[in-house]
Amino acid sequence: MIKSMPKNYNCSNRFYSIKGTVPYLTEEINGCEFCNRCDKSMKICSVKVPFDIKVNEDHRVKCWLYDKR
Repeated sequence: MIKSMPKNYNCSNRFYSIKGTVPYLTEEINGCEFCNRCDKSMKICSVKVPFDIKVNEDHRVKCWLYDKR
């Protein structure tokens, strides 16, 4: 589930945001570009870019957490 999607939105609700800072565009990134800011990050995340994985008919992710191999 995507935590940043609004549910019953009103002006007092705060959206979920990923901790840390976004890397510079010129910075070389090894592995997943979110691995330094993800609370579910694994060792492979910092080494190898995840594959594109179909979650359901409408959604795809690039995350080792969803890789079933």
